[in-house]
Amino acid sequence: AGGILGDSSSYVIGYRYGDRFFKNDARIFNLKNYARGRSFFQKHGARAVFFARFLGPISWVTPFFAGVYKLPYPKFLFYNALGVVGGIGQFIIAGYFFGLNYRLILDLLQDYSLYIVLTIVALIGLYYYFKKR
Repeated sequence: AGGILGDSSSYVIGYRYGDRFFKNDARIFNLKNYARGRSFFQKHGARAVFFARFLGPISWVTPFFAGVYKLPYPKFLFYNALGVVGGIGQFIIAGYFFGLNYRLILDLLQDYSLYIVLTIVALIGLYYYFKKR
């Protein structure tokens, strides 16, 4: 209920005051991006609200933008409630399985921590290498 109420309040703030953030000379919140966002929410708004719940920090701002771009509230509420149940469910399931096997997981992390760190550093290096090309 807390997730749904929090997202609904963010939606209302975006619905009432969100247009004021967009200015013609702004770097990110400019009118060109506003038009692009409106087009996106007209095509994918309900799905974006649902799937944002599974994408971490994106779930914090999506309800606001759903309000800014005037996604109908009943549609928002339905897909948001489904997303909240699914998003919270994933953490409950992950916590359950981690709780069952936490000793094994901690032992594996301890044994392979060097390899994990090296893999992360290599992936970051590859990302910057391909970004420059």
